[in-house]
Amino acid sequence: MESVETASYAIWFLCGIILILLEVTVAPGLFVGVIFGASAVVVSILMKLGFLPEVIMQVTVFCGCAAAILVVLRVFFPQLAVGKVSSKSEDDTEDGCGIIGSKATVADDFKGSHGVVLMNGTRWNATSEDALIKGDMVTVTSYGSTCLSVEKIK
Repeated sequence: MESVETASYAIWFLCGIILILLEVTVAPGLFVGVIFGASAVVVSILMKLGFLPEVIMQVTVFCGCAAAILVVLRVFFPQLAVGKVSSKSEDDTEDGCGIIGSKATVADDFKGSHGVVLMNGTRWNATSEDALIKGDMVTVTSYGSTCLSVEKIK
């Protein structure tokens, strides 16, 4: 029985170290490997001390520890929990996505200055000063959060 407990302790410990190393070398910045790796190491230590003899207890402590580490990271290191923040508004037309200059096809006749275009297989609401009919090819000149401004390719 001793060898099974030693093997379980070693498996938790090795998995924890491997997860942490993978985080550091392969996917830095996500902290998923660190969170789960540290939780696995905590479980292995508690097993070695004799506090977690049953698998259900080990899994429960692993999950609880991972949740606790996540909460601590979010509370004390909030900058780790947010994505990149831009000072630009949603309606800025500076092209950070490569949309401006893209070609699109008019999906249906425009009604007045409003209509729908297909760009890369996706339907977009669009506005244009040109009279556009289904099938016309257009170029994107600017965009807002969900609407493209287009002009007919002549």
